[in-house]
Amino acid sequence: MRLLIIITICGFSLLAASTSKVTYIRVIGNLITKERIVRREIQHPIPAEFNVKLANEDRNRIYNLGIFSTVDVFQQDSAYTIRVTEALRIFPIPTLDYNENKGEKGWTYGGLLIFSNFRGLNERLEAGGTQGDIKSFFFEFKDPWLWGNRGFLLFAISDRYRDDDAYPIGIRRRNVQLGSGFEIRHIHKFSLLTAYNHRNLRVNDSAFDTESINFQPEYRDTEFILGYLYDTRDIYWDPTSGILAGVTWSTDIGISGVTNINKFDFSANFYHRLWWRKYDPVISIKSRIILQTEGDLPIYRQLFLGGKSFVRGYSTIPSENAAEVVDKIQVQDLVYHTLEIQQTLLTKRDLNGMETGIDLVCFIDYGYGAQSPEKLKISGGLLGYGLGFRIFASSLGIIAIDLGFNPHKEGFFVHLRD
Repeated sequence: MRLLIIITICGFSLLAASTSKVTYIRVIGNLITKERIVRREIQHPIPAEFNVKLANEDRNRIYNLGIFSTVDVFQQDSAYTIRVTEALRIFPIPTLDYNENKGEKGWTYGGLLIFSNFRGLNERLEAGGTQGDIKSFFFEFKDPWLWGNRGFLLFAISDRYRDDDAYPIGIRRRNVQLGSGFEIRHIHKFSLLTAYNHRNLRVNDSAFDTESINFQPEYRDTEFILGYLYDTRDIYWDPTSGILAGVTWSTDIGISGVTNINKFDFSANFYHRLWWRKYDPVISIKSRIILQTEGDLPIYRQLFLGGKSFVRGYSTIPSENAAEVVDKIQVQDLVYHTLEIQQTLLTKRDLNGMETGIDLVCFIDYGYGAQSPEKLKISGGLLGYGLGFRIFASSLGIIAIDLGFNPHKEGFFVHLRD
C-alpha cells in the first residue's frame, strides 16, 4: 500500500512537471503581421519550465513594438502561447487652417496619412501635404529592424512651414534625412542621423524690428546627430518602472547664413510605481541639460525655458509673462527638472484594435537658463506647477494636455503636446 502511494505521488509529480514545461511557441491572432516579427522578441528559452517573469518581459517587448493594442503571454498545455490583437494600421487625418490676415486666400488644407505596420513588418510610413496659403509636403519611412540587432533605417524628405514660437516670423524648412542605429542587449541604443537643411525666413508683421534678433532670410546647413540611450523602461508609452537616460551630440555645419553650431543634450528620467495599487500611481523624476555653442544663434536654435517643452505655466512669448521673468524665457543653455505623479483616470480598453485610456498627472517644474554655460545660476530659475491629462491611443501615441500655473502671474496656460 505504501509503495502504491509513493508511486502515485511520483506519478502526479511527473505529470505536474511535464505540464509546467513549454516545448513550442504558438502565436494566436488574425494577423497581418508576419509571425517572425513577434517571435524575434521572445527571450524565454524553449523548451524550458514556464517562467512568469520572463513571459512578462516578452509581453512588454512585443507590446512596445507599437503595432498591437493588446498582448497576452501564457502557458497553454505545453505551448508558450502569445495572443495579440493588432492595432489599427491606417490613419487618414485631414488638416485645415485659416489665416485671418489674408482673407479668402488664407485657407490651408491638406491631410496626413499614417501607415503603421506597413507590409506587416512593423515598418512605418507617414506622408502628407497641404495646399492653399501654405504649400508643403513630407514623406517618412522607418524600418525598425532591417539588419543586425535592431538595426534600423530612417529616410525622410520634407518641405514644411511653421510659425516661430515667439516672433512674428514664418520658417520654411526643406529637409532630407537619413539615419540608422542599433541596440545592445535591448537596453543600450545607438543612433546616427545626417540631414541637409535649407531654411527660408519671412517676417509676417511689417512693424516688427528684425534688428532686435539675429535674423537672416536664408540658412543652409548639414546636420549630424549622434545619440546614445540607456533604456530599461517596462512600457515605452506609459512606463511604470525603469530608467531612460542618454546623451545626444549634434553639429550644424554651416553652408550659408549660419556658422557651425554644436549642441549637447543630456537627459535622465526615472519611473517608479508607488506602493498603493488603487489607480496604479507612478512617480517620475526627469532632468535635462542642454548646452550650445556660444554666440548669437539663429532664432530657430533659441530655447524657450517657459512653455510646453520645459517649465510649464509660462508662455514661450516673453512679453506675455510677468515683468520679472520676461528676460528668463528665451535662452541658449538650460537646466530643467520635473517631478510628476501620474495615475489612471480612465482604464485602458481595447476598442476594436485601438487601445485607449486617460491618465491624470500632477507636476512641478523648475528650470534655469542663460546665454552661456558659465552664467547658469540655480537661483535665477522659473517655477511652474499644475495638472494635466494623458490621452493614449495605440499606434498614434500620447496626446498631453497640461494646465500650468506660476507664482508670478494669475491665471494659467494650456500646453498641448503629442
